Amino acid sequence: RLGGRAALVSLLGLDMVADLGLEQQIDTAVEFANAFGPLAIVGFLGAWCVAKVFLLDFLSLGLALSSGVLFGGVLPGAFLSATGATLGSSLSFALSRGQLKQRVDGALAKQPVARGLAKVVEEDGFRTVFVLRLAPILPLAPPPYPHH
Repeated sequence: RLGGRAALVSLLGLDMVADLGLEQQIDTAVEFANAFGPLAIVGFLGAWCVAKVFLLDFLSLGLALSSGVLFGGVLPGAFLSATGATLGSSLSFALSRGQLKQRVDGALAKQPVARGLAKVVEEDGFRTVFVLRLAPILPLAPPPYPHH
């Protein structure tokens, strides 16, 4: 757990952790997760799915930053975060293609820019999404909903 805690403390800044008393809160969160055992991993992956489906970027950030602390270091935490983000993105894509397709189509009809983006993605999906993911024009990756 030292590796994940060190990464989080480094990100937040050592002074901030000490000044705000976050060390105790970090220890409490780790104990809470440990109390659930393997179910903590299931809950963590479920939280990633919720974050991705409902476009809760602040939750995604919190999950990514806390994963190393909660799950035994930077590498196991990064693996679980990548797995959770992939599962959540796959779920949101599946929903947009299935049960929520009519709702997504209705939202696209109201927004000309989104409609244009969806049309370009339809014509040349992989390259368009690849370029959009690299382009600094959009501060965050476009959600999977408009990609038909």
